[in-house]
Amino acid sequence: MNVKTFLTSKVFLKNLALAVVALAVILWITMGGINLYTRHGKNITVPMFTGLHATQITGHDHADDFEFIIIDSIYDDKYDKGEIVLQDPYPGATVKPGRKVYLTIVATAPEMVKMPDLRDLSLRQAVNQLKIAGLQAGTLTYETNFARNAVLDQQLEGETIAPGTEVTKGTHIDLTLGTGLNNQKTTVPSLLGMTLQQASEAVLNASLNMGRIQYLDGNSNDAMRVYAQQPDWRETEWTDMGTPVKLWMRSEAFYDFDSLMQSVNNPPAELDTIINQEEEPIE
Repeated sequence: MNVKTFLTSKVFLKNLALAVVALAVILWITMGGINLYTRHGKNITVPMFTGLHATQITGHDHADDFEFIIIDSIYDDKYDKGEIVLQDPYPGATVKPGRKVYLTIVATAPEMVKMPDLRDLSLRQAVNQLKIAGLQAGTLTYETNFARNAVLDQQLEGETIAPGTEVTKGTHIDLTLGTGLNNQKTTVPSLLGMTLQQASEAVLNASLNMGRIQYLDGNSNDAMRVYAQQPDWRETEWTDMGTPVKLWMRSEAFYDFDSLMQSVNNPPAELDTIINQEEEPIE
């Protein structure tokens, strides 16, 4: 039998037809499996999980649509312990069902850091070391000592705290510093128009303490700036180191601070009235 006769025979044609059908079935099964695996054409929108507690995820309406993985935990006392603060993918993203969602939650226990050794450092150096360690400078107390503005002692809740002691991150550490042999004084910086954060740093850098704070517009927010201070700023006036500085805050949404800054040398008469009032501050 020659090749032409074989290719046109019923046996060959029958086997060829069976092979084509078998190949088609295999391709259909393969494509169906791929679509099933990738869930082709099925997309879902990622809901917002931030703000929920980690324990609420299992009972969420979309709990079965995703695989949740907690990748990190942070400590932040502005949020509840166990609260979800970050997610990836972000809310609103379109993904396939079964997508992994990575969550960052607030640690249930505060982060602990080691207390650095601040003794004999200058105030500026001590403040920087506290920031590096995740701590903050608290109340400054001054004693007569030849080492002006050098740290003589570091305290927590009135007790000396030894270097290496583990404390909660963000803790305020009180410092005892030297005044110099002649009980040297310091000048009060001008704080008008500053935010509370800026004013706090300026007060600390001037070897002074933050006093009470009063919010004249009834609330505390990012729009608040220093409207008045006591002691007031005077280029030639000196005060004891460690003196508390009282602040009165107003919202820039209700007050023109540009005009206030232009009148620093000739402050409005109403400022004297504000400063001399003995109202309890709104903390």
